[in-house]
Amino acid sequence: MSSRSAKERPVPSKALLQVRGKHPEGDPADPGRRLEAAFALSRDLARLFRAGLRAQGFSEAEIEALYRRGRR
Repeated sequence: MSSRSAKERPVPSKALLQVRGKHPEGDPADPGRRLEAAFALSRDLARLFRAGLRAQGFSEAEIEALYRRGRR
């Protein structure tokens, strides 16, 4: 059993909730829907990455440089 309470659990992204809501656990999504969900999740990850760097005090120029370096 996890020591986290319900309030401490991470909130899933909207894209993941949409995919889970439209398809039962055993029923795989069609390839187009999976691709759409993967793109939405990667976009959410990029937003979280940038928000985390901003919270640490990085400037927008530094964030852009780090983001571009990581995507190569």
